[in-house]
Order: sequence, then C-alpha cells, then structure tokens
Amino acid sequence: MGNAHAETLLRAAEASTGVPDPHDGHGVVIRTMVALIEMLEEQADALSSRIDELLVDDQLETATLLGSLPGFGTGTVHTWISELPPIEKFKAKNGAERVAATMGIDAKLRESGRFAGRVKMSKRGNRYLRRAILLAARTAARCDPQCRAILLRHQNRGKHYNVAISHVARKLVHIAYSVLINKKPYELPPEYGLGVVQEPDLAGSGA
Repeated sequence: MGNAHAETLLRAAEASTGVPDPHDGHGVVIRTMVALIEMLEEQADALSSRIDELLVDDQLETATLLGSLPGFGTGTVHTWISELPPIEKFKAKNGAERVAATMGIDAKLRESGRFAGRVKMSKRGNRYLRRAILLAARTAARCDPQCRAILLRHQNRGKHYNVAISHVARKLVHIAYSVLINKKPYELPPEYGLGVVQEPDLAGSGA
C-alpha cells in the first residue's frame, strides 16, 4: 500500500463517525493485540531457527527436497519432518497412498446415510500434517500450473473448492513421495509450461 493510499484512508477515518472514545480505550486494545502478534511472530521465527539447528544430515536433505515443492514453506517442511516417519518406512508399490492415509487425506467411501456411496476425505490420520498439507495445497493451487490445473478440473466438475483442494493435497503428497524416494527436487512437468492441461485422476480418488 502506497503512502498516498494510506493518507486517503487516514483522512477517511478521521471524517467517519463512531463511538466516542475519549480515553483511547480502543487504541490501547489494538496496540496490545499488535504487540502480541509481533511477539508471537518473533517466537515462531526463533523456534523455526532452532528446529533448523537441530536437524541432522538426513533431515537436512529431506528439508531441502521438500522445500522445492510448490506451497511448501518452512512451517510445512518442519511439520512433515517432525510428524512423519522417514519416507523409507512407506516405500512400497502404494507408498504415496500410505503417506496420504497417515495424514488422513485418503479417500473413504460413505457407507450409510443419505450420502452413502459417495467418497470423502477420511480425516483419520495426523491432523497436524493434514492441516499443513491442505494449507500448502491452497498456496500451490495459486502458484503452480500443475496444481492449478487439478483445482480447476475438479471445480469445473462442480466440486466445492475445499473438495478440489483435497485433490491438490493428495497430488502434492504423491509428488513429495516421489521427490523424497528419488532424491530429486521437484520440477514442473514440461507440458504445464504450455498452459493448463487435464490431469488424470489419482487411483481411487473422488469426492
């Protein structure tokens, strides 16, 4: 926001009507909240730095590889490393789906009620990992053409935004699994550099 815009807002605020506050009570509350937020941000930065200092060699490699994924910030990387066993524990033909199940973002068939027969996210795994990956998926859907294509494809099918994001999250888990198993940073597939393309459904997906 530029200075001119800030001054315009300030003048508008001065001319607006509101509840009289001769003792600046509202101002005290706002300044206290801002100070609290700044303190929490400083503590979060300090904790993040300390976590980086405690990472061992294998975890440093994992952090570097995960950091190459779209939407994966420091918080997501730290949550993955602290909440999920080494990726080798999941190494199998369906390893990526096992990781997704650990996070609770795998597909589960409804067996009763008026929605019986429909598929939903299981939400039976680690809620901290699930939240981190879903937040990463929201960011990735904005900045990565591949993830954006998945989001749009499911929205074009009439899916709710949150349902479409869950598909992006599962795709991110598959990408992360491949990146870690093969020890190669993420690279956008060449076809996505040409524009939004259709992405095939993951096996067993749906919502």
